[in-house]
Amino acid sequence: MYAVEMASLRPFHACDSVASWDSAGATSETTLIEVLEIILGMVDDNGGDFIVEQMDAQLEKNDACTSLSCVTAAETLRRKSAASAAPKNHSISPCDDFYEYACAGWDESTRIRAARGSDWNVLLETSFNTHDKITSMFGRLMVNPLAMKDLTKYQLQALTTYATCMRESIEDATEALLQVYKEFGGWLSTAQDQTPIEESLLSAYRTNAVSLFNINAQIDAKDIRSHTVLTMEEAVPFIGSPSVYGAMPAFSVNDLLSGRLDKHWVKSVLFAAGHELGQQLGMHETTEFREALAQAVLLDYKITRCSPSLDLERSGPVVQWRTTVGELRTFDDLFDFRYFLKIFIGREVSARTEIVIGPGREYFMKLMTVLREYSTPEGQKIIRDYIKFKQLFLLSIHSGKLVQSKELGGLETLRILYTGDDDRSVQCINRVGMANQLGFASLLERYWAPHLQENMDNARKIGESMRREYIDALRKSTVIDEADRAAMIDKAERIRIRVAVPEAARDVDSLEEEYSMIPNGNDTTRPWAIFFTTVMGNRHWKRTADFGKPVNRNEWPVDTNPFNHNVHYNYETNSILFPIIWSLEQYLDSRLSRSKAK
Repeated sequence: MYAVEMASLRPFHACDSVASWDSAGATSETTLIEVLEIILGMVDDNGGDFIVEQMDAQLEKNDACTSLSCVTAAETLRRKSAASAAPKNHSISPCDDFYEYACAGWDESTRIRAARGSDWNVLLETSFNTHDKITSMFGRLMVNPLAMKDLTKYQLQALTTYATCMRESIEDATEALLQVYKEFGGWLSTAQDQTPIEESLLSAYRTNAVSLFNINAQIDAKDIRSHTVLTMEEAVPFIGSPSVYGAMPAFSVNDLLSGRLDKHWVKSVLFAAGHELGQQLGMHETTEFREALAQAVLLDYKITRCSPSLDLERSGPVVQWRTTVGELRTFDDLFDFRYFLKIFIGREVSARTEIVIGPGREYFMKLMTVLREYSTPEGQKIIRDYIKFKQLFLLSIHSGKLVQSKELGGLETLRILYTGDDDRSVQCINRVGMANQLGFASLLERYWAPHLQENMDNARKIGESMRREYIDALRKSTVIDEADRAAMIDKAERIRIRVAVPEAARDVDSLEEEYSMIPNGNDTTRPWAIFFTTVMGNRHWKRTADFGKPVNRNEWPVDTNPFNHNVHYNYETNSILFPIIWSLEQYLDSRLSRSKAK
């Protein structure tokens, strides 16, 4: 094994000091054993000391480490070294420079990949290894027709989603954008366009392009055991975060057009993105175009300024406003919520239907004041154009391939802001996880079944240990009153530990429902380049249409991506969720557990 080769050829003891690269590009003194431990994230509840002790003991016996930990670490370094494009990596003799021989390939590939996102750390390296394993599996399947025939149609759909995402071109995405552009009659409304604002907003929701505000259905925080309730939340602004607008002074359309704000990065980025988008759509930069763009930026600013997070005079927490659809009829001249919900949900909505305004009553009143400012025919046109621009803007951002130039400034800056700076393959795997949640989980379970169940059992033990420690802390706390203590302990004891594979991934009806939401290769109603936004729009509609129905406690949250690298608590189902990624050996290998080694 290469681990034996590593130990026998090294010109120094494996625990002597060597130079290693850190995220800042500097060198630090560490040991080779520590390097291997960091690379693989092989740490137990004692910080990895057990593994290091085990490897040291092996070295003392025969000067060669052949444990599973050593072999796995060596293979990782060897594989990355072989895959490295650096010529020096293939010409180094292990007797001359063992560290370069063993680690240069890993060092090079990590520098390149970490530069695209956050600084390198154990979790990032582990996610790289997991991603590489999944893409390798996808790659082998896509060139093996016989293996693909054995897949269920749900597993095949997940594979098809990935393959299609990877082969999208700039031309494909532009064609898709142009189709949507033509569907709603262009970006700029004409004088003859009298489409109600409610219908314009619904059209945007079809592709998950939320503007003005976000209507959804969520489990009621006051009664998580029974039914979902309609909610209203803030829409995400163009620039991604309300705080960005919070630092800007009030401005006008003339300020945007006159050049007074040219040095402000928000204005420069949004105008650059608008011009790039216009070019993709074949629009000319006329005076009307520039004014419409300025009006959209201004309206986005005004809507965002309604956020309680930007209210510097507010004291205390934001309190939800629980109202009814009937009470909102007072604002029918600005926005007819009952009409909007009837189309959105597909059935009549009673005036007594409750709706929870998450940001509170004051936010809602400020938002209605903004809509009243735009209640004239000219103002309604500005709102319609704003909704359409935001829809086109979000479609272009999430298509991932519209930007021909990778220079920062417009759409590329915003794409990174919204989707991160991962490479295309990482983005596509994440999209498979969001669009084909059940099919993807089913596919991973199929190909990693041998060790998956053992790792899942290990994850449950970890979850149970977390729960016991939490309950013990509640019992010992001196700051919780007895009534709250009893309620909190009762809830903690009812926490479900849910691991790896959603129950629905083994349920044909649930798989069929997911399958029906996703465009397939023969679907000509929606271009493939925007399938992701279409799927997420479908999920948004379905979730909202299900309001008032009993909570399905066996349903995993729709935003629980199997490729998510975080174990998290979900209050809606009172569950600790271990995504399936955490049951792969890169994260939780039962063969390397301390309990087994003992």
